[in-house]
Amino acid sequence: MTRPTPSARAVRAPGADVDLAIVGGTVVPMVRNARDTLRATVLVRDGRIVGLTRERRPKAREVIDATGKLVMPGFVNAHCHGIHLLMRGLSDGLRYHDWLEQLMYRALPAYRAQDALVASNLFCAEAIRSGITTIGDSTDFGNRADLVEATLAGIDAAGLRALYFRNFSDAPPRALRANREPAGRALADIEALIARRATRNPLVRIGAGVNEPHFVTPGAFRRAVDLVEAHDTRLMVHLAEVEADVLIDGVNVVDWMRQHRLLSPKLVAAHCVWLRPPQLRKLAAARVSITWQPSTNAFLADGVMPLRDVLAAGITVGLGTDDSNASDHVNMFTEMRTGAMVTKLRERDGTAVSPDTMLAIATRGGARVLGLDAEVGAISVGRAADLIVIDLAQLAPFQDLASALVYQATGAEVETVVIGGRVVMRDRVLITLDEVKLRREAAKAAAGVVERGGVGGPRRDASTDAGKHLFADAS
Repeated sequence: MTRPTPSARAVRAPGADVDLAIVGGTVVPMVRNARDTLRATVLVRDGRIVGLTRERRPKAREVIDATGKLVMPGFVNAHCHGIHLLMRGLSDGLRYHDWLEQLMYRALPAYRAQDALVASNLFCAEAIRSGITTIGDSTDFGNRADLVEATLAGIDAAGLRALYFRNFSDAPPRALRANREPAGRALADIEALIARRATRNPLVRIGAGVNEPHFVTPGAFRRAVDLVEAHDTRLMVHLAEVEADVLIDGVNVVDWMRQHRLLSPKLVAAHCVWLRPPQLRKLAAARVSITWQPSTNAFLADGVMPLRDVLAAGITVGLGTDDSNASDHVNMFTEMRTGAMVTKLRERDGTAVSPDTMLAIATRGGARVLGLDAEVGAISVGRAADLIVIDLAQLAPFQDLASALVYQATGAEVETVVIGGRVVMRDRVLITLDEVKLRREAAKAAAGVVERGGVGGPRRDASTDAGKHLFADAS
């Protein structure tokens, strides 16, 4: 299994019974656990998995030879802000609230629609390269229809599956006043977007989002909950990411939300770094799910979400890359490794989380968080054909597959990506996007955002902090 093998190659055949067959691979279905594998051919018709067989020569329009490779479900990036990618390199050295007020709240209003389109495309390209097939994306300035439409256009062009959260704030802080909009207008716009997009692209669905519980009035928040319940979608909220946001009006944020009847099975709480078991049990009782962003939380020194407590409470957990400028990665392998490492460090216990659990969070967990568990996150007949092929030879030597995927893999091992039965990357070559052109355009767009937003400037370096002696000449 670990010897070098030829790359996955596609062969087209006439008179086919199915659209796509992936043959010769070791399949990790992720149905029961991450260690159950089988040698099988995956058959795909009309974007869905229609068979797992031992047939080595199926009649298919397209055949991918995955001999010596791993075939597994694509990763679900349950919480991200794709267009923030243009601000990479500007976040390091900023504390959380300075990062928001000095960078994010200045730069985002300076975006133009074309900037958002390019950033969304490039974010999707990087997501596909690391085996991400589904994203839970949102644009913070939801009142900017041009940014919303451009972001969605970027996702459409890439071919990713997505639940897009259209954010709103009717009572934001002064620093975010450009994001304020009346709740009635915002909710009507979200409902119209849901209707408008219903037939546009079956891979992309619409949800609602609020930046923080205290950025909206309780009545508006409750109306947003009613909306997503009525449309069977999800509502994303950033919750207790930093210690300063744990209390609202002197009450724990979870208790405040309970008082205002805001907890719902349709609610997705991002971060939850500063929640403790009593609050987690209340979220579990309301069937609220959580999405965890370990890299961003580490990068901004927010803290470490108590994964062991979250799982003990019985809460469904997904994994997200969050801001692509506050960790500077769009990579679920990075998130799995970072998440496992910081959890072990937080608990001071090398057994605090297993690689099997991390893989489940990055696939099945994220699918459940986004309400897509009947569609993605596992390989079984009837589910959508969102699949990735991984070159195991690049991981040799390894003794345990799950451990190798969490601790050794970087994403470069992802060779082929299929979304909804469509091959979007083959042999590490993106099919739906021109990455070279996108990087050139993104560099130009980023420079424009920095100039118009008045962000950037001199960065702190080691010559001004406790590390300055490392740069001194020896005497």
